[in-house]
Amino acid sequence: MRIAKLGMTASLAAAALFAASCGRGNVGECETDDDCESGFVCHTGAAVCVASCETEADCEDARYPSCAAIPGTTDTLACLCSESSCGEGQVCSTTLSVCLTTCTTDSNCGSGEVCDTESGTCVPGTPAGTECSNTKAQPDVCAYGEYCNASNTCADVALVSTCANFSSHGATFNPTTSTGPVIYEVTKKSYAADAAFCGAGNPTRVQVTVKAYSKDADFPATDATLESGTGPFGLHYVLENGSEGEVAITGYTRSGKTATFTMNFCRPTDSTTFGFAAHFVSGNEVCGQFNK
Repeated sequence: MRIAKLGMTASLAAAALFAASCGRGNVGECETDDDCESGFVCHTGAAVCVASCETEADCEDARYPSCAAIPGTTDTLACLCSESSCGEGQVCSTTLSVCLTTCTTDSNCGSGEVCDTESGTCVPGTPAGTECSNTKAQPDVCAYGEYCNASNTCADVALVSTCANFSSHGATFNPTTSTGPVIYEVTKKSYAADAAFCGAGNPTRVQVTVKAYSKDADFPATDATLESGTGPFGLHYVLENGSEGEVAITGYTRSGKTATFTMNFCRPTDSTTFGFAAHFVSGNEVCGQFNK
């Protein structure tokens, strides 16, 4: 067994052990296709060999009836599990499409994972009360989709279930499957008249400071990519009716995978309350209510 060498989590180790016990041929652990027997390919996300296929007729194991692209690839077809195919004590991973041992507590999962008791699967996260440092680059030791709060413990990023903006726009962030930058803090910087910036039509300028971190790549050198609204660092401002408005950014600074910047909004003279809502492409949806 090469679990230690591969650095596998408990849930993936369970996948390897389970896969090795069923189906045809050697379907044990792997790093590349060369580690697998003829007729099998390496599912690198799960670190196990899986049967290759062209159609579902090639999939002999009832637990892996679907012939589809291995998650993370576009053209490597393999026999994968489906929602109810894994059998008792197993669940089909929604991200890996391999059978995993059902979890009941966080202790059943590996490092960087917690048990989603509703689905019975290990998902990215840190156990409740995990200590961290909010003075370090976020998310510090916390998982993607979390941040280190004022109490120096890992916490989920804010939920948006009560935000009217996203009721119409929709909210799709899921730490298990999403990949976009995470906004972990929004604060009011100023709320005052500034006709020089906004013009006479809507002369009240609302400035909101945003802090965010990226899952993988470093933030771009300038804010132009964020303002464009496209690509992995595209930033979207969502209005109360669910449509999206233009983004104006000032004060952009970045350091590797973290960034801080100010979003600017122009409001009428009599504006006293501003409902903020924004998200990065494939990132978390965040709301804020700011008073003058």
